[in-house]
Amino acid sequence: MGSPGHYFGEDTDVGCGEPIGNPPIPWWVSLCTGKYKYIRWLVPGEIEEMYDLENDPEELENLALESDYHELLAQFRQGTIDELRRTDAGMVDNLPPVKVMTREQLLGGTDRV
Repeated sequence: MGSPGHYFGEDTDVGCGEPIGNPPIPWWVSLCTGKYKYIRWLVPGEIEEMYDLENDPEELENLALESDYHELLAQFRQGTIDELRRTDAGMVDNLPPVKVMTREQLLGGTDRV
């Protein structure tokens, strides 16, 4: 399988699994609304990302790891699914489960799905 940039239409309906290409490129989708950017990796076992682009334009602090942002994170997760459905993205029904973690869980090794 080649780079995801070479796949279109129904070829992207699955759109998740191991990174592909050389160098490996993981599949992901993102949504930017207001000052926040949300990234959902389409590789099983990866954590979500969310950044405050106004205060962290270099995307260094992943707010998805902060429990204070988990409600907003859930809104972005649903907003991304809604946008994929709106654009008839076949992959929307094949997304891997999200891995929700706090910074402490990431550093301590405990997680929940």
